[in-house]
Amino acid sequence: MVNMNNVIVIGSDHHNTLGVVESLGMAGLMPFVILVANYEIDKSFVSRSKYCKGRVFMTTYPRLIALLHEKFGNNNNPEHKSIVITTNDEAASLLDNHYQELSDFLVLSGTGKQGELDHWMNKPNMVHLAESIKMNVPLTRIVKRGEVIDDFVFPCMTKSISTLKGGKSNIRVCENIQELNSFLSEQTNYPEVQVQQLIDKDFEFQFIGCSIRAGEEVIIPGRTHIVRPNGYDNTFHLKYVALDESFDDLLKQTRAFIRQIGYSGLFSIEFIRDKSGVDYFLEMNFRNDGNAVCVTASGTNLPYLWHLSHVDEAQYRRELERSTFKPVVLTPFEHYFYNMIQGEVTFGEWLRNNFRTTQFAAYFKDDTAPFWHHLKMDARPMLAALANKVRNRLFHRKGS
Repeated sequence: MVNMNNVIVIGSDHHNTLGVVESLGMAGLMPFVILVANYEIDKSFVSRSKYCKGRVFMTTYPRLIALLHEKFGNNNNPEHKSIVITTNDEAASLLDNHYQELSDFLVLSGTGKQGELDHWMNKPNMVHLAESIKMNVPLTRIVKRGEVIDDFVFPCMTKSISTLKGGKSNIRVCENIQELNSFLSEQTNYPEVQVQQLIDKDFEFQFIGCSIRAGEEVIIPGRTHIVRPNGYDNTFHLKYVALDESFDDLLKQTRAFIRQIGYSGLFSIEFIRDKSGVDYFLEMNFRNDGNAVCVTASGTNLPYLWHLSHVDEAQYRRELERSTFKPVVLTPFEHYFYNMIQGEVTFGEWLRNNFRTTQFAAYFKDDTAPFWHHLKMDARPMLAALANKVRNRLFHRKGS
């Protein structure tokens, strides 16, 4: 009998968090869910899942450490530690910065060294390590506030240097030196910005997996395949497909990358393949990925494997052996709707791809309440966006 240690899922009210809850629930585990969002719990859709063993809702992260001590800190049995899965960077970083005090009663992702995840969440540090193991990396430069650049490779993209400091808020594509310096002169919120060569991509892809015992064993069953016409966020309609031999060298480098960091836990690593077939490293996410439910739908339940690896080695091996692989078409319904409204895909393509979808990011046939509540909460803004698109098409005139 497997020791059913508590599983705690921590993150925002997002389909990423729901995907972990559903994956664990399908395997018979009822996680305790801690959600952080700036609205009332009655608006939360993740908390509607029937698989939630318990729910706590908070508006900010600072109280999280005290809550974990209060709820789980009285456990003095090292064999019954609660196992934590994080679904956003803020939660992963906060817990890692309190690693020493929390690891007495919790199993945490990370390197086992307090505060080290913040170092690796810093993109220049990731890039340096990737280059050291011979991964291809787009030409990258860190620019300080007020600095003027004389030359660079164009087009280029600006990004925050850390997902903890700005996230995607500083993303801007610049076609020439004038556009780049104009953006840099307007950028006043952060002391540094990353400027990176924009690769002429064939497609984007991710390795979504789980690292056991600091990279001693790295599970990567397949890869995502994202062909997004515009935008630089992988929350998009995608395919999850098998790995062919063209990825063999990159897989070896990826495992070496994780071992050198010494990371244990769920992860994703993002790449771009250019038109000539060259793969470029972009970044690693040290937590569950928003697209990771496609791996569960394919036949490998990564959150459950992470749990089993800490409670029953034999059961972990059996679950790993009986894991299967089948291709998956994943669609984040709400996000993809807005992609269509914004003109990234036509209505016909949007409709066809929804019919081709084999797994939606927030819809699960055995637990539909979260999806319908989410749709209810978003119905008004979605209809407003659609009405605005129709109005613009009907009344727009050239030159007006």
